[in-house]
Amino acid sequence: MATTATAAATATATHQDNEYTNAFISNCITLMNRIHQGESFTKCLHILYCCAKHLSAARPAISAANWFEPLWFIYYMFYAIHNPKLEEYINRKHTSAIARAKQGGAAAATPAIDAAHILKNMIRRRDFTSTIVFQLFDYAFIKKQKATHVYMMPNSKKLQNSKTSSQSSHHHHHRNEYQLCKSFISGHLQTTASKIEYLYRCFTPEIQSQTYQSLIQTVIDAATTDAGIHPPTTLYTDNIAEICEKMNKSKYHRKDIIFLSVICYMKVREEDINMKSVFISLTDAETIVTTTEIDACIAAGDTHDHIHDHTHDHIHDHPTPHPEYTQRYDQLYKYLLS
Repeated sequence: MATTATAAATATATHQDNEYTNAFISNCITLMNRIHQGESFTKCLHILYCCAKHLSAARPAISAANWFEPLWFIYYMFYAIHNPKLEEYINRKHTSAIARAKQGGAAAATPAIDAAHILKNMIRRRDFTSTIVFQLFDYAFIKKQKATHVYMMPNSKKLQNSKTSSQSSHHHHHRNEYQLCKSFISGHLQTTASKIEYLYRCFTPEIQSQTYQSLIQTVIDAATTDAGIHPPTTLYTDNIAEICEKMNKSKYHRKDIIFLSVICYMKVREEDINMKSVFISLTDAETIVTTTEIDACIAAGDTHDHIHDHTHDHIHDHPTPHPEYTQRYDQLYKYLLS
C-alpha cells in the first residue's frame, strides 16, 4: 500500500511541476492569433519575449528553455499534424541554444535568435495549421471532460475483495491502457485525449512510458490495416524502440502532448501533410532586429504592450484561437472531435 501511495504521490508531484498555467496558455494563443492575423515579425517577437519572460525567474537573462517552451506548445497544438518536419528543426535550434549557453553565452538575445528562426518559419507556414489538437487538449486537459465512450475489456472480471493493492493498481493501469488504445482505433479521440490526460495525471513516468509504447504499437498496427484512412498515414518507421528513442531525445518534456498530436497526425490524410524540410533562416537584417528588439524589451522592464497578464484569470477563461483564422483543416477533420 505504501509503495502504491508513494507512486501516486510522485505522479501527482510531477504533474503539478509540469502543469501549464492559464497565463501561459493564454499568452501562447495570443501569439498564435497574431501569427494568423499576419502581424509583423517584430510584433510577434515581442509577444514571444513576453511569453518567455513570464516563464523566467531570472532577469534580465532568459533561458533557452523559457524561449522554446511557448514555441513547442504552439507547435504541437497547431502545427504538428501538418508540419512534422518542423519538429526536427525546432529540436535542432533548441539544442543549439542550449549548447551555446553552456559555452558561456549568457546574453538574453543569444537563445532569442535561435527561437526567432522558429518564429519566422511558423509565420511562413501559418496556412498549414489547424486547431484540432488544441481542441482535444482543451477538452481533456483544461476542462477535464470525461471519456465519451467506455469499452469492455475482453475476458475481464471484476476484482475480488481479496485482491492486493498492487494487483488492483496493475489492473487499473491495464484498463486505462486498453481504453486509450481502443478509443484511438474506434476514432473517438476525445476519449483518447481524456485517457492520455488521466495517464499523465495519475500514473508514474515508468507506467506512462509503458503505455505509450503500447499506444505506438496500436498506431503502427492501425496504419497497416487502414483504420478508416484512405490512404492511411504512416510513421517514418515501425520500430518502436527507435520512435521512443527519438521522443526521449526531444527537448520537449511533455510526452503526453506529443502523443496527443501523434494520434491526430495518424488520422490525417497524407495529402494534408507538408513534408517539406526546407526552412528559411533569419537574414542578417532580421538578426539585428531580433537583438535590438530584445535589448529594448529588457531595457523597458516589466511592460506588457502587446500581451495581457492573465495570472489571476480562471483556467477556463483563456482566449481561444480566433475563428476567423482557423483553417480549412478544422472543417475537414472536425469529425475527429468525438
